[in-house]
Amino acid sequence: MQELKHINLMFLKKTLIKIINKVKMENNQLNLNSAGFENSKHKFWTTIYFEYKDKNQIIQTWTRPKSKEKTTFAFVSYKSDKNFGNWINANEYFWWWKNSKAKNEFEKKILSKIKQKIENEKLKAEK
Repeated sequence: MQELKHINLMFLKKTLIKIINKVKMENNQLNLNSAGFENSKHKFWTTIYFEYKDKNQIIQTWTRPKSKEKTTFAFVSYKSDKNFGNWINANEYFWWWKNSKAKNEFEKKILSKIKQKIENEKLKAEK
């Protein structure tokens, strides 16, 4: 499995954020509807939150433009409840296996859906 801290996707940031928001709307179990964890923008960075409702976990990600054609999407941190603080950095541990479960879950529950939506968008554009 590739390192999940930074993933470069061949989409403009604005387009990628639209795709991410579609994935969140189509997968209610990932859509975080809680005050205090709204998506936010600061300069080139956009922070996007997801929720694993089955685990009551909040996932923090961000996007930023890498080039004219690429956007970086990153799995930043996660926490086990909706209280502020106590975030666990997705790449905090030198020993990779300490966070491998969280990274695998992120890849399965979030990243795979985003990649599938990107492929669907590419197929639509080709028609």
